Amino acid sequence: MAENKNNKLAGTSNLMLSSRKNLSITGVKDVDRFDDKEIIAITNQGKLKINGANLKIGKLSVESGTLDLSGKINSLCYMDSSELTKNFFKNLFK
Repeated sequence: MAENKNNKLAGTSNLMLSSRKNLSITGVKDVDRFDDKEIIAITNQGKLKINGANLKIGKLSVESGTLDLSGKINSLCYMDSSELTKNFFKNLFK
């Protein structure tokens, strides 16, 4: 029974944004890339692009699937595979 409950939670991801300054995410598998303006996190729901200014990762735990970050958060956007391919080629031919 406990195993079924964990399987249901394995696909979930939660976002908690406080005053556009602090963001906590659960269901994080990894961080693809990051700098002070953009963070791309791989979550159970897909790739999540976080745009802002002065972004800093405070805590990343792949074991527990949590990511805490701070800075000015301007947008959160889940990316689909076609957007990932388009961005790859855009960056390749800059």
